Amino acid sequence: MFQGFAMYNALKNTGKKIQVRVDSVCASIATLIASAADPGQLFINETSQWLVHNPSFNNISGDARELRTGADQLDQIKTLLINAYRKRTGLSDKALWDILNAGKPMTAHQAKEIGFVDEVVEDMKAVAYAD
Repeated sequence: MFQGFAMYNALKNTGKKIQVRVDSVCASIATLIASAADPGQLFINETSQWLVHNPSFNNISGDARELRTGADQLDQIKTLLINAYRKRTGLSDKALWDILNAGKPMTAHQAKEIGFVDEVVEDMKAVAYAD
């Protein structure tokens, strides 16, 4: 999760035009990384899926104090995700909170309707370039 935030920030801080093309499933922290795309530049194949969900820790253990601290940290991380998703979607914090709580896969068209992606495309060509 933390590496995903680092990738998102690195992309946003390049000062370059960022275009993202999703050709399969974009899920979990990959949705944040994809959200680094410039406005109008996040494309998804029509047979792809999009999935956002609540952040979680694997294999957490500890006493009650440590577990409460972990829960607080997860809420902070969720707030950071919501802030980034709000910029892309324009949805309210409450709406995004509910979407993350649901944690259900979306079709490409549902992701576009919500505003996570900009355009659903039938097919994509692989292109590599450097400037």
